Parts: sequence; C-alpha cells; structure tokens
Amino acid sequence: MKKKELLIAFKIYAFTWLLIIALFFIRASIREANFSESVKFFIELLSYYVFLIASHVLFILLYLVFIIFRYFFRTHKKRV
Repeated sequence: MKKKELLIAFKIYAFTWLLIIALFFIRASIREANFSESVKFFIELLSYYVFLIASHVLFILLYLVFIIFRYFFRTHKKRV
C-alpha cells in the first residue's frame, strides 16, 4: 500500500471510532444516563470481543464504500 492509502485508511478508522463514540453518547443521552456512567459502560463495552469485531467490520464496510465511490468518481471523471 502506498503511504497515501494508509493515511486514508487511518482517517476512515479514526472516523469509525468517532462515529461509534458519538452514537453511543447520543444513545446514552436519550436514556438520560449521566456522563460518568456512560463512559464506564463504554469502557466496559470495549472489553467485549463481539463489540470489537463489529466495530472493525463497520470500518471495513466504510472503507469498501469509500473505495467504490472513489472508483466510480474516477471512471466518471475519465469519461468526461
């Protein structure tokens, strides 16, 4: 992989974790849990194997969507 591709993958990976954290705290605020309880639950959730697998599957899906969009954008750009 090129250095640019690794940087893009890292950005998407970081975005995935930010998205997970944001969705988690939005869900916690809807349930009206306080912030410290939400953080403790999120840290506990990180120890679960299934949660880590699901977060990495989400990253792979987002990265594949990015690659597909980039491919179609580049092929459309060449045609024009």
